[in-house]
Order: sequence, then structure tokens, then C-alpha cells
Amino acid sequence: MKMEEPECSETSAYKIQTPGNHPKESIQQFLCYLKFLLVILGQIIIIIIIIIIIIIIIIIIIIIIIIIIIIIIITQPFQLCAEPLALDTK
Repeated sequence: MKMEEPECSETSAYKIQTPGNHPKESIQQFLCYLKFLLVILGQIIIIIIIIIIIIIIIIIIIIIIIIIIIIIIITQPFQLCAEPLALDTK
């Protein structure tokens, strides 16, 4: 048996506010609100996951840049001056 999709419209919201309405209409309205909340919650979770992925990518890029800088520093000879100092012995 397939469950009916709750009707989510202004008329269903109006029906729940009128006196003497059928309990089925109240359940459908509750299911409509529940479905709406689940959709919003799902979107928030997706946004949080995307933000976490972006932060991880930024951290990886920073780590790669630091590794490249360390490799450059290690492979280059350490020089204080461009030319060696000439001692004046006169």
C-alpha cells in the first residue's frame, strides 16, 4: 500500500485552521511541515559538507606550498652575500 503524498498548499494550511476539520487533514499538514523541515535540514547538511571540503582543500594547498618552500630552502645553498667578502690585507 502506497502512502499518499501530503498536500502542501495554502488551502491545506487553511483547512487545518478551520473548526471541525478531519484529523486526516491535520496529519497531512503535519507531514507537510515535517517534509519541509527535512528538506531544509538536508540542504543545511549539504552546505556544511561543502564548506568542510573547501576548508580541507585550502589546508592541503597550504601544506603543499609549505613543502615546496622547504624543498627550495633545503636544495639551495645557503649564502649570506652574493659575492664572497674580500678581506683587505694592506
